[in-house]
Amino acid sequence: MLTSFRIYIYAPPKPFSFTSPAESRFFSSLRASNFVTRDPEDAHLFFVPFPSDLSTRSIARVIRDIRAGLPYWNRTLGADHFYVSCSGLDYGSDRNLLELKKNSVQISCFPAQEGKFVPHKDVTLPPVGRIALPPANRTGKGLLGFARYNAVRESTLVKELGKDSDFLIESEPSDEGTLAERMGSSEFCLFEYGGGGDVSGIGEALRFGCVPVVVTGRPIQDLPLMDVLRWQEIALFVGPGGGAKGIKRVLGDDYAREKMRSLGMAAGQHLLWNEREEQEQYALVSVLFEGSVSFSGVWGLNWSLTIAIWFVIYPCPPKSRTLNPPRSSRSSAIEKASDKEPEMGPGTEPNPTTPPLPLTLPYDEAMDALSSLITKRSRADKNNNGDRFDLLFDYIKMLELEEAITEMKVIHVAGTKGKGSTCTFTESILRNCGFRTGLFTSPHLIDVRERFRLDGMDISEEKFLEYFWWCYNRLKERTTEDIPMPTYFRFLALLAFKIFAVEKVDVAILEVGLGGRFDATNVVPEPIVCGISSLGYDHMEILGNTLGEIAGEKAGIFKRGVPAFTVSQPDEAMGVLEEKAAKLDVHLQVAPPLDADLLNGLKLGLDGEHQYVNAGLAIALSSAWLQRTGHSEFNSLDKTSSLPEQFIKGLTTASLQGRAQIVPDEHIDTERHGDLVFYLDGAHSPESMEILLFNCMSVRDPQLLLPNLMKTCASHGVCFKKALFVPNISVYSKVGTHDLPSTDAQVDLSWQFTLQRVWENILGGKAEATKNVQAVCEEIKDDAGMSVRNCENSAVFPSLPSAIRWLREKVQQNKSIRLQVLVAGSLHLVGDVLRLIKK
Repeated sequence: MLTSFRIYIYAPPKPFSFTSPAESRFFSSLRASNFVTRDPEDAHLFFVPFPSDLSTRSIARVIRDIRAGLPYWNRTLGADHFYVSCSGLDYGSDRNLLELKKNSVQISCFPAQEGKFVPHKDVTLPPVGRIALPPANRTGKGLLGFARYNAVRESTLVKELGKDSDFLIESEPSDEGTLAERMGSSEFCLFEYGGGGDVSGIGEALRFGCVPVVVTGRPIQDLPLMDVLRWQEIALFVGPGGGAKGIKRVLGDDYAREKMRSLGMAAGQHLLWNEREEQEQYALVSVLFEGSVSFSGVWGLNWSLTIAIWFVIYPCPPKSRTLNPPRSSRSSAIEKASDKEPEMGPGTEPNPTTPPLPLTLPYDEAMDALSSLITKRSRADKNNNGDRFDLLFDYIKMLELEEAITEMKVIHVAGTKGKGSTCTFTESILRNCGFRTGLFTSPHLIDVRERFRLDGMDISEEKFLEYFWWCYNRLKERTTEDIPMPTYFRFLALLAFKIFAVEKVDVAILEVGLGGRFDATNVVPEPIVCGISSLGYDHMEILGNTLGEIAGEKAGIFKRGVPAFTVSQPDEAMGVLEEKAAKLDVHLQVAPPLDADLLNGLKLGLDGEHQYVNAGLAIALSSAWLQRTGHSEFNSLDKTSSLPEQFIKGLTTASLQGRAQIVPDEHIDTERHGDLVFYLDGAHSPESMEILLFNCMSVRDPQLLLPNLMKTCASHGVCFKKALFVPNISVYSKVGTHDLPSTDAQVDLSWQFTLQRVWENILGGKAEATKNVQAVCEEIKDDAGMSVRNCENSAVFPSLPSAIRWLREKVQQNKSIRLQVLVAGSLHLVGDVLRLIKK
């Protein structure tokens, strides 16, 4: 398989030499490799050679000649091409230069020049090593920390460390032997990134077992092999704010230190160029693999990525050695083969003495870190120290967001039902009015990035990772036992503020996560306008047992003198809202539902009659924001007789997944089998019940939910032949975007059995659920061997996949069957269904 991988090198306009050692070695090893082909038709990748000091005009001319002479550039606009440039390229106005910079993979030298490196597309070459000596066996305990000459710049932190006997900061260069000895006997090697420090020795530090400590005030996106190595497991990244004491506190864990050292020494061999031909070839393939991560989506050659990864994982073998695929998958441990082993075949055991290299994708690593913030405590647990509201202001100070939040032009929306739709309508209206918008909503269905929208689009993965790690790392290094890391939703809210501040949005629309008064979004001292959508019974274990108590919590977002809008509410709730507003001198108005005639024959972007209520509130909030921020062109807005074109376009083009969404099952071939269609909605309150309920949270009352469900559906001529109750997949212990956890045979289904009892007794005309439903139910096994409790009108499945499988089997067995599955009760469940039927 390896022999099939081919690279074509274009002929340069004239002979030249690279000026940097890394560029020169890379190009030399590339030309000497077995990957190179003389026939471009055999190539999977194309290398564009040009000298580093070539002018941008001349580089553009090189690309122009390539596209004119051969068809391969135009085939992908350069997306399967790559080039090497330590200095990096800027964006230019010339089409050829722009395509090269935007589409092709740039191989830079580490560290890359600021502003000339595109994270998760471009890659960096390992730095050229300066120490030829092999690492010696580590004996005894030497220095805690060592910084080689020029690795850190002169600063207050460096002066503090220089006075500490546990640290050695070189003031002048040392010879090779001394440098090797100091790195080999030190626990940690200090480097400074982005402030003038020389970080090129980070690979040598790993090789000598000196765990790198990188002092940085911003995220690092250009580490060598960053798409392959879990750098968080082989190096420490700290901010300068904690001083010498903060650094020493971070370095105090002996167990973590030894683990990082062993992993780092295994990884270090991939970050150094050596004089041996085979090792240069090895470094070449390491870089090509990282590049193939970027290329694979373009040319779809997943096998090439698999081939290259063997060379990243294992030392480069002698040319006579045959490589076979490793037994394990990408996510399993990655071992290094001993030089004495003859071959690595499918049945060969890895060398147990060598630790695995940490391998992951950057986004998965971020999801793992985010998952660590999920608390197992109930949100109603008052003893949870991390839930103290005042901690939010400590976090904001740590992230230096005080001024940004104060200046942010915010629309803040709370409510029980419709607040997400209201925020979506509002964002779409203001975006179509020409403003740069930021929208923060919850929950997400499939990908956590859905919670953060910039100009109507989910935040890109690149931007998300940059902002995520900036916030996470800064909080990680500054939090303490008294001020622990923020919990899951609080961190996401803080992340939203950071994103909107840096992206300089004109308006930030914030949807409250839970309640209002103590919600993580309620840290804005003076929003432009506030909104309260429809109120009902929700999260009663936290917000209160009456509509009045719930309304009081929602009204907690009111700020003195800031206008607020709501919709028609039950008398008890409206009375509390008006009382809270009066105490704070808030002008509270009731926004009327949107008159459908004002849309000029068009339909709202979100389906459902209830959306006209949400749209009316969105119009009021948008109008107030425009007027209070001084946009006089909208001051004469008459919302009762006409709407501006921008408002109409915003209302009719708004979109939100999981709200009255119709999705056919893509796994069903309707030409051969029946039809399976899912009707999705996140309705979880009684008044919202329009579609089938699969599951709901145990804090909700099924005696209230299910009768309303049946009544609402019956009024529309819908009668269910079967109700399926399942647990959600997306339990709050993991927030990954693609992988679904496997079915747990021991999962607790007691809540699903309760729902089933209520459903069966409603249909049987009984007022209360009894525990004797088993008399009319039977235990059966599905095709996967999982137990299913099947009753006359309902069934409890042990997992959502088993229920989906059962539905698919029904339509596959009979072409005339058309099943319309109505999914509701939980947005988390809706997201799980989407992932299962679309993957």
